Amino acid sequence: MKELIQDLRFSFRLFRKSPGFTAAVVLTLGLGIGVNVAIFSVVDSVLVRPLPFRDGHQLVHLRYGKPNLGPDTIRFSVPESHDYRRHSRTLAGLREYHTMSFTLLGGEEPNQVLVGVVSANFCDVLGIKPMLGRAFVPEDEQPGAPSVLLLSNRYWRSRFGGNPNIVGRALRMNGRSIQVVGVLPPLPDFPRADDVFVPTSACPFRSNPEVVEGRDTRMINLFGRMRQGVTLEQARAEMSLLAKPPAE
Repeated sequence: MKELIQDLRFSFRLFRKSPGFTAAVVLTLGLGIGVNVAIFSVVDSVLVRPLPFRDGHQLVHLRYGKPNLGPDTIRFSVPESHDYRRHSRTLAGLREYHTMSFTLLGGEEPNQVLVGVVSANFCDVLGIKPMLGRAFVPEDEQPGAPSVLLLSNRYWRSRFGGNPNIVGRALRMNGRSIQVVGVLPPLPDFPRADDVFVPTSACPFRSNPEVVEGRDTRMINLFGRMRQGVTLEQARAEMSLLAKPPAE
């Protein structure tokens, strides 16, 4: 409940700042593939957010819901997110997201940063392109891949003075060298006001084998983009079907 209230407050604040943006319906969608508890479909249009992304009205937020649970929801496990990518036909892309707080070294002094941990298709799903450098690629989130990060526009300007030569610079985070590969354009703080973004392999918690393989470790949010021509009702219907528990 606390998380929903925070989301609502954030949304109304962002709407006041950007009233002209196209509103994207953020859904609560029930999914149940591979779940060993009774999770059922909760398919409600719960939130309207102004999102200045490409075809922002096609972006959806997926959440678990249980009967009689009300607005409280459950996050996803890594294996479940892989299941949804394989089985969904109404969504063109799904991206993981969760937030961690880490210490970043490489500026004038150590800095505590809010880090958005995302799948490699982060920019593709949102329909954005870095203003400097490149976006993440699938190779970036392979186990053992060199650690890379994207800077938010706000953090790049405030922490590095808008240095146009920042791409390629080596910083340190979690005891490892991490290279700046790009800078994002100015964007709304969606879903949170993250300072930097890293692929899943760069997060020590997300890349832990127990998390990668464990269906009971639910720490991630999922966002998707409906395929061209797919209606909201069709996406809801598919999610409801996937959410049905297996017959005993």
